[in-house]
Amino acid sequence: PDRERRVLARRADDDGGDGEERGQGPEHGRSIAGEAYPTRLRCHLTVRPTSALTVPMAARAHLSLLVVVVLWATSFSVIKTLLDNDVAALDIALLRYAIALPGFAFVLWRSGGLPGVTRADAARVLAAGILIVVGYHVFLNVGAERTTSGIAALVVALSPGMTLVLALALGLDRLRLRHVLGLAIAFVGVTVVIALGTGETLSLDGATGPLIVLGAPLSFALYN
Repeated sequence: PDRERRVLARRADDDGGDGEERGQGPEHGRSIAGEAYPTRLRCHLTVRPTSALTVPMAARAHLSLLVVVVLWATSFSVIKTLLDNDVAALDIALLRYAIALPGFAFVLWRSGGLPGVTRADAARVLAAGILIVVGYHVFLNVGAERTTSGIAALVVALSPGMTLVLALALGLDRLRLRHVLGLAIAFVGVTVVIALGTGETLSLDGATGPLIVLGAPLSFALYN
């Protein structure tokens, strides 16, 4: 299949270097299965395989991940505080991305832009952006107005389970016993949180906030 030959061509390029280093132009490729393929098939966002991380690099990587976890965890309390101080849910979403915009611009500049993006790619990026920027944040912020930050965080934590369910439904993954057990625990846990986490008697009014927040992990799963 074409896809398999392209993978083989990319591996050959990784092992043998650029065609131009061997006197070949970018339009001349190696012959695989009797056909010529360009030597430069790698996406501009794809990096070459790297060796194992050194101890200092691994320590910095784990420290960076820890910082991300802390910042992500505190975001729920910050959202709830802003909502309690009459900041609109949509304004909070806009504020988050206004803060992140310089970082996005820096990454775009460092990657050399997006020269290989097609119309189909642009459509997928637009759909992903709507899901993660609009869908996720609107559901989270609006729902957090009607529940606590802790419950909102627990509901959002359902996103890995929802992602797995969608992957199974689309044939992107195979169902295994650990998947079944993990999904069962996740859904039971969220059900208990939605039903009893507020400390109030079970009612539709008390479950409104968590149910709205549930749209956030669903948007995140669709985005994935």
